[in-house]
Amino acid sequence: MFGLRFVPDKLLLDHDSLSHYLKGVLQERKESTEILAHDILEEITNQIIPKWIEVNLRQEPNSSGQDIVVTVEDRQPSWENNELLLRLGSLF
Repeated sequence: MFGLRFVPDKLLLDHDSLSHYLKGVLQERKESTEILAHDILEEITNQIIPKWIEVNLRQEPNSSGQDIVVTVEDRQPSWENNELLLRLGSLF
């Protein structure tokens, strides 16, 4: 399962391109969930340079029944809006 939230700056994501990119990346995943989440964050950040971005990945439960959720975020150094971020609930 995948989740993405961001506060755009000047550029926006093309939803069709994002969907195509994610379909390819998530179907062909070979990395751990943590590395994959970081790689997705880096790819999107390099394309649109958002003020703030959060990528969430939920790994399917493993043979021990562990359910792993990875959240990575990044923001521009000068951007702060804690009121906005506090209003955001958990995606999973």
